[in-house]
Amino acid sequence: MRAFRRRHDRRRGPAATAGLPLDVRIPATALQDWAQAHGCTAGQAKAIIALVCAATVPTYAMAAGELGISVNTLRTHLRRVRLTNPDVWRVVKALRESQLSARHTQAVKRAQAHTDRYFRLRFYHEYGYWPKEHGNRQNKP
Repeated sequence: MRAFRRRHDRRRGPAATAGLPLDVRIPATALQDWAQAHGCTAGQAKAIIALVCAATVPTYAMAAGELGISVNTLRTHLRRVRLTNPDVWRVVKALRESQLSARHTQAVKRAQAHTDRYFRLRFYHEYGYWPKEHGNRQNKP
């Protein structure tokens, strides 16, 4: 039943984030006050802040380590926010999606640079010169 519910939640589509400025960093104290005003507990607000307001884009393990709790406790806090406070969850989800898309873009660039280096080196070892230097074969590094 729980696995079905998770799959079903993914099929609903993106969260309603109309009018939410995703490129603006929200101060941790303001987000904590706002979350608690919307019915979140102190632990849930701390979990949200650790996940969304960090200087880098933390993984769940990094956020849990910063709070001194286990990853499963962090997931429980976030699950309870999702189930009991859907308005707060929409904002958290939108902020997290923007962070993760930026991290994904950086990861794709790193992977492409790694692939380019690998195939250039492979070409050099097979043909004895670097690619795009076909007319200059005597110039071997």
